[in-house]
Formats: sequence, C-alpha cells, structure tokens
Amino acid sequence: MADEGLSKGGCIGVGIIVSLALFVVFLLTCTVKVPANRVGVRTLYRASGVEAKDYGAGYVWQIPGMHSVRLWDPTWTNLKQTLQVRGSDQYTTTVDISVLVRIQPQNAHMVAQHYRDDDHINEFARTTLSKYASEILAQMKTEDFFNSKVREAKATEAQHAMDELLGQKGLEV
Repeated sequence: MADEGLSKGGCIGVGIIVSLALFVVFLLTCTVKVPANRVGVRTLYRASGVEAKDYGAGYVWQIPGMHSVRLWDPTWTNLKQTLQVRGSDQYTTTVDISVLVRIQPQNAHMVAQHYRDDDHINEFARTTLSKYASEILAQMKTEDFFNSKVREAKATEAQHAMDELLGQKGLEV
C-alpha cells in the first residue's frame, strides 16, 4: 500500500514538471522579445495584415502560423551622400549631403505596410534625397553654393519636399 502512494505522488510530480516544461516551450515559441531600442509590429496572417499598433519594449504574442513580429529601429539614421549637381549656369558642383531620417513616433505599423526592413527605408530615403537635391540644388548657380543664405534656403526647400513625401509613409526628415 505504501508503495502505491509513492508511485502516485511520483506520477503527479512528473506530470507537473512536464506541464511546466511544455508551458516554458510554449512561451518561448509564442512570444517575441522587443528590446528597449526597437519597436515591434505584428502582422496577422489570417486577418487584415499589419496590426495598427506599435509594441514597445517587452514581449509580444506571436502564434506560429497566425502572426509574425518584425522589429524596427525608431532612432535617427544619418544618410550621407555625395552628388554631382549641374547648376543653372551649367557648371557641375560636387555636394556632400547629410540627412537624418527616422520612423515617426507611433507610426512603425504604417512603415511596416510600405517597407520590408530598415535597409529598404534607407534605400528609399537615399533615392528621394538624390531626386529632390538634384532638382532643387540644380536651380542654383555655382557661386550660390558659397552663399550660406541661398544654400540654406535651398536645403530647407529640399527638406520640406522630402518631408512631404516621406511623411505620408510614416517617416520623418
């Protein structure tokens, strides 16, 4: 009789340990950790697509086959580029341009609808920078590049043009 009681207790103990192990495995496979320097965006496979919510630091539910969670960098990225600009006087000037770009606060879910990853954002921002800088800076003469007031006015104009386009997609210049 005494042996029967121990074996029942042993089975219950093993059952509890196995249950806890399965629970831990479930938590590890069904959650994604969002670090403090990232923003998480969950995509629902069987519903509307990208969920209209940004997840801050912590854990996000991700049930395999139903959800995926992508992590995005919300900090400023410095994009540097050297351009050859042909001015209105037909002389070519080499210009170094630097632009800071980031995901607008609480808009990572909007960015996730338009871009695959952070590299794709940077590529699009560089293309936009090249386009607007070439268009707007080409209105200047060579000597205007040495006049800080004219150069600053054209740089601001280029920034506003980029802001308008990138702002529609959840980015900020």
